[in-house]
Amino acid sequence: MERVEAFGNYVKIYFGNERVLHRATLSDMEELLDDRFIRIHRSHIVKRDQLRKLLSELGRYQEVELADETVLPLGGHYKRQLMFDIGL
Repeated sequence: MERVEAFGNYVKIYFGNERVLHRATLSDMEELLDDRFIRIHRSHIVKRDQLRKLLSELGRYQEVELADETVLPLGGHYKRQLMFDIGL
């Protein structure tokens, strides 16, 4: 599993090219997942080893790029924890 995305009252769980829809909230998933995963946005949890780079706009980090080149938003509330975790 590389990441989890909120989808209404469900979550999409990404396994490579496959996606599984599961009835749960992102908060439920966050509680179940271990520290190999980090929440980066109110709608996204990603596996830490999938993070490749932070993308900035006007000098502020706004998005993250994953190993498969997917670009996801970086939520302000979660940005601080991510920056601390990666040493910035």
